[in-house]
Amino acid sequence: MTDTATKNNVDTLISEQLREVARDAIKDGLDVYISPPTASFPAPRNHFYVSDGTRIGYCEYSRTQGIIFTTVHMPSTSNGTGARVSEGWNYFPGIIREVRASLAYVPDWWRSGVVEKYMNLDHFNRRMHKGALIKVTL
Repeated sequence: MTDTATKNNVDTLISEQLREVARDAIKDGLDVYISPPTASFPAPRNHFYVSDGTRIGYCEYSRTQGIIFTTVHMPSTSNGTGARVSEGWNYFPGIIREVRASLAYVPDWWRSGVVEKYMNLDHFNRRMHKGALIKVTL
């Protein structure tokens, strides 16, 4: 394994609570990304982005709410940056269904109007992360 592969490995970059979710996403053909670790915000991370190359979702672990999945769209004063798809999960086989739901345009319950989605992952990465997202590997 190369130094970069070791450095970008799911076991190094993703928190214990989300590692299996990230592994399942990667095994299911999705890409997993995090923003670069820094001295003030080191890895492992308790959140990550997931993408099929075009659509983008977000996964986060909260001690009080469990695993949370949200959609991702361009920031807006009326609609924020995403919508919660589901919450309160602990890892279970089949959680990939919730990961894939985070890639939706908006959740089924959404009634807050039209949102503007990013064209693709590259557009999101350049606009929100200045091109710095790191792809997580197995």
